[in-house]
Parts: sequence; C-alpha cells; structure tokens
Amino acid sequence: DATCVPDGFRSTPDPNLPNNSGSVNLTVLPDGADLQIASKTRDRSIVTLGAGAASRINSTIVVRNNGPQVVSSNLVVTDELEASETFVSASGPWSCAAAGAPEVVTCTFTGTYPVGVGTTLNGANALVITTEAVAADADILNTACVGGSGGSAEPVTPGPDVDPNASNDCAGPG
Repeated sequence: DATCVPDGFRSTPDPNLPNNSGSVNLTVLPDGADLQIASKTRDRSIVTLGAGAASRINSTIVVRNNGPQVVSSNLVVTDELEASETFVSASGPWSCAAAGAPEVVTCTFTGTYPVGVGTTLNGANALVITTEAVAADADILNTACVGGSGGSAEPVTPGPDVDPNASNDCAGPG
C-alpha cells in the first residue's frame, strides 16, 4: 500500500522533483464512420436512345468503411442522375427510390449490419443502379455520394453519427 502526502505535510522533501511528472504522445482521430465511395463504374460508354436493353446503363457503386467506428445502420448512397437518364432499377442488398428532376436515386443498404471497419461492400454487396437514356446527351455523367454528402444521410454508429472525412464521400464519373 502507498500513501500520497502533499509536500507541505511530509517530513522528508522530495530529492528529485523533475521525475514527478510524465507525458505521452497520443494521436486523436475524429470519431464516427468514414464512408468512402471506393469506386463507381459503368458497364458501357455508348448507348442508344429509347427504351429497352440497348439504352440501359448499369452503374456499380462500391462503398468502403474506413472507420474508426462500425456502421450500425442507415448506410445511404445517393446518385444524382443527368436529365438525359432515368432510374430503372437497382440490385444488390439495397433498397432504392428516385425522386426529383433531374432524378436523385437514394439507396439504403439492407444487408448485414454492422458494417465493420475496413469492410468494402463489393461483389454481391455492391450497389448496381440501372438507368436508361431518355434524351440525347454527349456525356452522361453523374456523381454518387455517401456519408452525409450529396444529400445522403449520416451513418449511425456506436459513437457520434457522423462521417469525419467528407473529402472521399463522392465519386463519378459513371
């Protein structure tokens, strides 16, 4: 057992005052889940105008959780479409709906939670959005966002519900 007695109350002064304190360096990371659009690709670069398979474009969106928290729920991706395309469907473990003009497709991950730190939602967990060209356009470009950017929602985490790094939240072209 040790007893600490303040300097004014002990009979023997401390002979080595410089060793009475210490310090340690810490790196403090912002809390939350840093969600990233790891990639966004399209399956074709030329389509024909009109309805049907020849005018359809599949965009594959891959999301990654860079941490430091897991995502407990509410992992949302938005994809703002060009006026020259319209939303047809989505696949993967995602629930999607389109609204507005031009359309914004909002998709919520319906797969297994929590989404762990370092987890990449690719392969069967990737989001595939199918659109259709409805007007002639030299370039159909749009941007997908996650983590509270571009109209997407902040992820729910065990810590604060925030994505601490907005610089990697959005990606295009596709």
